[in-house]
Order: sequence, then C-alpha cells, then structure tokens
Amino acid sequence: MIERYLRELSQHLHVGRKRRGRILAEVEAHLRDDGGDADAIARFGSPEEVAMRFNDVHRTEAPRLAAGLVLVSALVVFGAVQGLERHIPPAPWPEGGAPGHLDTLFTLATGAILVALAAALAALVLPRAARAQLALVSTASLVVCAALLLAHALERTHYVSGSPAAWWPALLAVGAALPALTGAGLVVHRWRS
Repeated sequence: MIERYLRELSQHLHVGRKRRGRILAEVEAHLRDDGGDADAIARFGSPEEVAMRFNDVHRTEAPRLAAGLVLVSALVVFGAVQGLERHIPPAPWPEGGAPGHLDTLFTLATGAILVALAAALAALVLPRAARAQLALVSTASLVVCAALLLAHALERTHYVSGSPAAWWPALLAVGAALPALTGAGLVVHRWRS
C-alpha cells in the first residue's frame, strides 16, 4: 500500500532525482511511523496534494538561485569592464567629452546594472510572492546592461584605433548574460511545472 502511494507521489513530483529520493524516504518514514495503513495514508493526503506542496517549496527556491546567478553575472560584467580597460588603448578624448553615444550608452548600462543588483538583492530577502518577478526583472536588467556595454564597445571601435575585434566584446557580453539567463530559465521552468 505504501509502495503504491510512493510510486504515485513520485510521478507527481517535479524535483531532481536526489531531492525526489529524500522526499520519498521522508514520506515513507512518516507513513510507517503513523501505522502504514489506509488511515495513515488518508491523513497524510493524496499523492497529488503532497506532491503539490513539495513542488511549491521547490519553486520558491528557483528565484533565489536566479538572483544569485544575476549577482555572478554582475561580477562577470565588472570583471570584463575592468579587464578590457587594461587591454584597450586609452580614449583620445578628455574626460566627459566622448563622441557619439558613448557617454549615453555607458550611463544607461550603469543604471541597468544598478537595477539588476537592486532587484536581485530584493529577490533574496523579500517575501516569496515577489521573488520570481524580481528575479526576472534583475535578469532582464542585467541582459540590457550587457547589450548596452556591447554597443558601447562596438561604437568605441570607430573612434579608438587598436580596439579589440568585435567578437571579443560580444563573447564577453554573452558570457556575462549567460548565468543570469540560466537562472531566469529555471524560474520560468519551475513555474510552468
């Protein structure tokens, strides 16, 4: 009787193999401690109900993970910007006198990363109800930041000779956005399952 219940519960769980094993072992122990009969199973709840409770707990972890990945992405952005500064020729214009849209692009990128950081930190500490939305906002802001910095790097090549080839900043932008996008994918996947 317990084995059939556990098989049904396993079919409804949307968690990884390792977590599934721990959940099933815990449920089995509770059912056996409670007598292991039909009454114990009825008191525990249907496999669908129990699985839904475990799945809901698992869903709330994904936004925190996504927020953490946005913070990792922000570190990659910071490292890329600092690293590129060491490997590109200095700008031939005085402070604040950048040609084209360079100042605007950099200012917007700075604002986007600040929004990404604020939303990621909020997703880590605010109540569960807001975490998924905040994680997705932080991801979107981080991706916008990476795209703006890529546009900045590509436009800068027109004004500064000896700038790196376009593929290099593009690779850095993708590398910076990838952890955040992975986290957002987890959030969306958890909410669909």
